Amino acid sequence: IIEETKIQLGYAESIELSLQFLDPNTDRNILKEIAEELGIGSSKGQNRQFVRLFGTKQVQKGKKIPKGGNKREKQASLKGLLQLKSPTDSVVVLIGRNNLQNDKISFQLAKSHEVWMHARGVPGSHVLMRFEPGENVSECDLQFAANLAAFYSKARNSAKVPIDVVSPKNLKRVSGAGPGMVQFVKSTVMWGDPRNVAENSVPEKKIMKQKVK
Repeated sequence: IIEETKIQLGYAESIELSLQFLDPNTDRNILKEIAEELGIGSSKGQNRQFVRLFGTKQVQKGKKIPKGGNKREKQASLKGLLQLKSPTDSVVVLIGRNNLQNDKISFQLAKSHEVWMHARGVPGSHVLMRFEPGENVSECDLQFAANLAAFYSKARNSAKVPIDVVSPKNLKRVSGAGPGMVQFVKSTVMWGDPRNVAENSVPEKKIMKQKVK
């Protein structure tokens, strides 16, 4: 019971955090995704027990999602995601701004050679560094992504935030939890500083339109 309660609280906090970071005037599509996640305005096939407990129609089975789908589908799935170029221009950083986007980044878009980040122990965005296989990622780019993971988390007002750095192949869904809830067994830790996130990394200032292969 205690563990189930922790999962419920973590999920509720993740939704609350998503709403705090959004502007209702400019982020309407993201708000619609949150409404869809919660089953608001939809009467189709909701899981009644999960809706009662969590207020959402999304139920996860604790399994990884195959990386299937053609190139066109994967490009289309980037719609609405925050995409930022790293300082060296060699890495594109994807940032989820609600649970459905986090789930998409972690289990549909992420490839095993890429780098996934999340603020440790607090609700926050899933951050994915995308780059070509075999490409060396600089410390500058890693720190850039770690700072973003800190900024888009509940620890945004802290000076230093521990960030879990994980290979996407080690990500697994939390069985019975809402979308975007993950667990992993192997990680390294970096320290992110949300104060070092430039204004052009905030969505209302600059959103990268470039497609990611």
